[in-house]
Amino acid sequence: MFGFWQAYWRGSATRKCAVPEGTGLFSPVANIVFLTRPNVCQGPESIPIEELRAAVAAFVDGVTNIAVEVDGKPIRKIHRVGRSIVYAVALPEDNVFDEPCIAAGLGDVPAGIYSPTVDDGLYVKLDPLERGNHTLHFHAEDRAVLSKTYV
Repeated sequence: MFGFWQAYWRGSATRKCAVPEGTGLFSPVANIVFLTRPNVCQGPESIPIEELRAAVAAFVDGVTNIAVEVDGKPIRKIHRVGRSIVYAVALPEDNVFDEPCIAAGLGDVPAGIYSPTVDDGLYVKLDPLERGNHTLHFHAEDRAVLSKTYV
């Protein structure tokens, strides 16, 4: 299985990649990870797990206009993951949470292990594609648009 990283924040992007022949694909179409990090990009209290779960579920519930295409052909089998296990995440010094926290005026997110963490999202799993060039496009909307293309 080969996975694609979809940026948490919104916007459009086109990326190039090579997938080994005979490899299936698994990717989020729209997902969210919520981790509690007292005094880092939030208040001093740890956020209870049920509040974390409610927040990620609300995000995914609000996603609309969901589409996945391979070479211009729609893929209909998009699955919601739902309640993830509760887990810890290890973040390096420069990580994906820095940008939104800095933009909100809350500083960066230092390296560390953060727990509890939960996620929810819409995912697609594709069987291996025939050898050759392909275009894979993801589209989803909440209050803004997430549109990613891999060629």
